[in-house]
Amino acid sequence: MTIAVPRRASQSDTPALATAGDGLLNAPAMLAIALLVFNDHVLKEVWPGLVSGKLSDFVGLLFFPLLIQAVVEVGWAAVGRWRRPSHKLLVSAIGLTAIAFAAIKTLPAANALVADLLGRAQWLISVGILGSTGRPGPVSIALDVTDLVALPILAGTYLLGARRQGAGPNG
Repeated sequence: MTIAVPRRASQSDTPALATAGDGLLNAPAMLAIALLVFNDHVLKEVWPGLVSGKLSDFVGLLFFPLLIQAVVEVGWAAVGRWRRPSHKLLVSAIGLTAIAFAAIKTLPAANALVADLLGRAQWLISVGILGSTGRPGPVSIALDVTDLVALPILAGTYLLGARRQGAGPNG
């Protein structure tokens, strides 16, 4: 269930409708998702190293808070609680992403937990879609403090999300 509501327009915009979850549906976020998939499934195989490793960090951080925001908005819409894009939700999703990313990249226990959970999620998807049988296994996530260099990209995520809200913070 989606709910479309008018949002405030900036001086250069005409009024538009915002829909629950549509903050992820913009060209930079879609390009980041495509680039992450291509990088993780092609580039890291043929060109492993610094560039392909950091690329995943930058593009993942660019879209992941918008994904969190979209999932929460769609959930809120499903129970009739979503009204408009929320500045608080955007900032919270960015903050949660920054904290989780820093923990995964610097704390061995957090890294191992997330690698295990992602491995199990991939296994569930492969069982459901491909009918695989095997056992779940952890994915590989680099424990690398230098990956924190990607955190400033979250400012770009904020700008993408804030554009959707019109002239100023709300909710």
